[in-house]
Amino acid sequence: MHTIASTCLVTLALLQVAPRAVAAEKPAMPKEGIVFTVNQRERVPLPGLADEVFVKLGDISGGRVIIEVVAPKEGDGYYAQFRSVLAPLLMKRGDMRTFTHAGGEYRLTLVSLSTRLIGTDMANLKIEQVKAPEGKAPKPEKKSRKPGKNEA
Repeated sequence: MHTIASTCLVTLALLQVAPRAVAAEKPAMPKEGIVFTVNQRERVPLPGLADEVFVKLGDISGGRVIIEVVAPKEGDGYYAQFRSVLAPLLMKRGDMRTFTHAGGEYRLTLVSLSTRLIGTDMANLKIEQVKAPEGKAPKPEKKSRKPGKNEA
């Protein structure tokens, strides 16, 4: 005989397990890359890299900004000290830099800068995967073939 309490416990246990299973899978980086916006003086996770790598922006001034790509030191958690994956660089619109992480190679492009008289200045960045991580090469597309003489 089931009771309401046992049903609630089972439901609660399932809710606690399900998000972990979903979070373990890394989202695939689209072939065309991902464009995203970052406010000046902020650190945000790079989309498509499952919160493993972050981009830090400095002050946007004179059409330029210092951008750094960082990752937490292993085992230290979110509030950890960070190690530099891409050293701080002064970038302007159209500048591109590549960096490696976990065996993959990525390109970060500064698409545009937005400076405002009142409010927060922002940068639009684009992240693209140049080379897939080892063991995770994209599957080749199947080529259609023409039927042979004995087929059809």
